Amino acid sequence: MKSIKYFVFDLDNTLVKTNRANNESYKDAILAVTGKKVTIKKSRFTRENLVSTLPDLSPNQIEKIINAKETCYSNYIAETNLNRQLVKILELLYDERFKPILLTESRKTRTQQVCNYHKVTHFFSNIYCKEDYPNLNKYEFLRSLGIQVETVVLFENEQTEIRKAIQYGLNENQIIRVKF
Repeated sequence: MKSIKYFVFDLDNTLVKTNRANNESYKDAILAVTGKKVTIKKSRFTRENLVSTLPDLSPNQIEKIINAKETCYSNYIAETNLNRQLVKILELLYDERFKPILLTESRKTRTQQVCNYHKVTHFFSNIYCKEDYPNLNKYEFLRSLGIQVETVVLFENEQTEIRKAIQYGLNENQIIRVKF
């Protein structure tokens, strides 16, 4: 059995609690683009929720809202909360023998903004965002980097992402389910 070399962390609601900032940013963006005020009842509003909540949006409006949401996010960055337990783990891993990686579905600009705000950027040997793997899921992307799944420990909160990780070869004992 290969030894663990890579520690892979998800960002949203794993390393940093981001639901409130995300949802408030969406509300502002929707208002700016459509003039409509929306109430968000979900714990985390997503692009899919945008389409189901406002089904009459054109593709152009959807893209404008998503871009405006990214811009609005800085107004709510203080509403994000760092997972202090994971930071303690990152501090212990801060060594050239291990390679902590941030692997997120978030856009690069927002990822940098959140990591810089919480001063955690320096802990990661690499930070990969959705733009880095536009036609793959994050676990296919890891494989494309030549990272063998047997050498990975994953920190993830979302069950759908955990299922994807297992589908791409991680064993359940390699996955740390984060509850924040």
